[in-house]
Amino acid sequence: MIGSGATSVQVFPKLVEESQHATLFQRTAQWIFPMPNKAYTKADQKRMREEPGLIDRLRFRYSKLFQWTFSRAVIGNAFLLWVIGTFCRSHLKRKVKDLELRKKLTPQDKCGCKRLIFAKGFYEALQQSNATLCTCAIERIVPDGIQTSDGKIHKLDVIIYATGFQVHRRMKPMHVVGRDGKSMDEAWSQGAVAHRSTTIPGFPNFFVIFGPYSPIGNYSAFSVAEVQVGHILRAIEHMESLGHDLIEPTEEATERLVSKMNQAIKKTVWMSGCKSWYQDANGNIPMWPWTFERYEREMSKLNADDFRTARRDSQERPSRLFEFKLSEVGPSRGGQPSPRPGNLRPVYQK
Repeated sequence: MIGSGATSVQVFPKLVEESQHATLFQRTAQWIFPMPNKAYTKADQKRMREEPGLIDRLRFRYSKLFQWTFSRAVIGNAFLLWVIGTFCRSHLKRKVKDLELRKKLTPQDKCGCKRLIFAKGFYEALQQSNATLCTCAIERIVPDGIQTSDGKIHKLDVIIYATGFQVHRRMKPMHVVGRDGKSMDEAWSQGAVAHRSTTIPGFPNFFVIFGPYSPIGNYSAFSVAEVQVGHILRAIEHMESLGHDLIEPTEEATERLVSKMNQAIKKTVWMSGCKSWYQDANGNIPMWPWTFERYEREMSKLNADDFRTARRDSQERPSRLFEFKLSEVGPSRGGQPSPRPGNLRPVYQK
């Protein structure tokens, strides 16, 4: 398995259980918070089905616990960050007695600067007799397995890539073109920006979920999606209440919000010096720098002054706002090229 992030830490223990030998190729050690994974019995599940309020209360307790600990730690609460870091260091020390192995598994960056991993069982799995941790750089993939920088060839049957995602590619490989023929690549050449994470100046009626400056680094993606969908619906309702069919945020309102967030991001642990997937190619960290409660509060209302709306000329009214084309650029499947999204171009370009 290549990688030692969130996916690897959760998968590797099971891999060790079911393979003759498992090797983990680690580039960067990660801080791991020992998160219990409670097992619910059949009786528990039956009771929750019969009393849905139990699930609501459970979700409420966990969400508040998360909001008042980790969510606040990463955005500037030094005490909470110290507490979490202490738990992570203690967890590593208790679980890994071998000093050499512990040294390899000790991160060099501040706890929380990269995405903090919540898991258990990873350190135990690495210390099994059929598990190996390799920290040498990978030179190449060879017919027998993987060759590392020390010249050794690790003979393998299966290679699993747990190397993350290109999160800042957003909706690529779709090619999106907005008003006046301006593409999304051009609009985001200096970094991705969006108004309230959901709408983009110059791209009318184009709504996104988990757009730039979403609180994905300090809260649950499920809750974030619910809040963003609500905000999008309010934008659509506002547009329709005026009898219009086009809406987009103004450049001024978007720049004002982004400027405030870029100033606030400097106080977060994400700016403490590490290199993480939170950063884009320009070094920007398009993340929400405040609490999730504030995000909920600000997203619960729509400031009409932040948007421009318009009505399409009835003679130019198309049946849809965007034309969507597929370009055959994907890998071959069954002898046929696999289609991927190619071009997304607005019919209306005034």
